[in-house]
Amino acid sequence: MRRRAGVSSNSRRRGGGTYVAVRRRPAAVALIFAGCAAVLTAFSSRALAVDQGGHYRSNTTSSSSSYLDSNSVNITPTAVTPNSGHCVLFSLLVASPHWGASTTLQLEEGNVKCASGTSIDGTCSTSGNYQTFVETYDTTHSYVCHPHGTPTLGSTQHMELKRNSSTSGTYRAYVGANDEAAYESLAGVTINNMTIAAWGEYAGSGTNCSGWGGTASFTHWQYYNFTSGYHTITSAGTDGPVCWGVSAVNSAGHYNVTH
Repeated sequence: MRRRAGVSSNSRRRGGGTYVAVRRRPAAVALIFAGCAAVLTAFSSRALAVDQGGHYRSNTTSSSSSYLDSNSVNITPTAVTPNSGHCVLFSLLVASPHWGASTTLQLEEGNVKCASGTSIDGTCSTSGNYQTFVETYDTTHSYVCHPHGTPTLGSTQHMELKRNSSTSGTYRAYVGANDEAAYESLAGVTINNMTIAAWGEYAGSGTNCSGWGGTASFTHWQYYNFTSGYHTITSAGTDGPVCWGVSAVNSAGHYNVTH
């Protein structure tokens, strides 16, 4: 068993409130993952906006020794303050195939807080509450957010998205220092064509860098490989933030995301 160092742990409305989907927009790939996610709000497509700031790592080789068989990190949010019509979240994600494919699937988990009257997919943070979530976008091409309790702001949660086995195409979301809580899964993953990421996100009806805030530390960011075990990620791409400040990943796999 691996030790987790440092942790002893398209325009729609529903129910009268705006809801958004946490996801990437393929057309944004040319902008260095820029803007990175399509957001569904009660506005025209020209108003779709999201701002993500963090780091990512990709693999497009067929060598099993290079597979990203998990994405794991400790997340400690200390401020999550969305403004009207928006959500602020901190999360990690696996996506396959690599960004830009029309068939890209994704599994994301993290903590989110939406402004009153706004939610993720109509099911998470529906009453302005701070909440742990898992969002799936699977082969049915539907975004579904699954709520999982209320964490304490300022506390550290270990989160992991991990492939079931070396022969499986399914990843599952876990929370806990030793993956005690197993949540939703994503099947149909293309193992040799993947991206993993960990970031902060501001989602909603247009990007505005004023009137909201969010701060979190990401520590001991790692990926797992069934051939060689866990590896601390010290070199990664930076998701191009508009509003977020993102520090470099250090030798221990630590960095901060803040606005």
